[in-house]
Amino acid sequence: MTLQRSQQASKDARGDASNGGLPKFQSPAQLDSWFDAQLMQVYSEVVSEPLPKEFIDLLQKLKDKSPR
Repeated sequence: MTLQRSQQASKDARGDASNGGLPKFQSPAQLDSWFDAQLMQVYSEVVSEPLPKEFIDLLQKLKDKSPR
């Protein structure tokens, strides 16, 4: 699924107050598209975050200890 298509699926499936804000789907394929869009959004946000300094330090320690 392309990013543009998944973004459109997310826009098309917006929920309303009558069902607690959850999207309504006409078919399982719509649910799949919406779910894909949500996962892609979360994944892209996480991937764009910088690595914490502690993690970088741990990686450096492992690199320093490994035989060359």
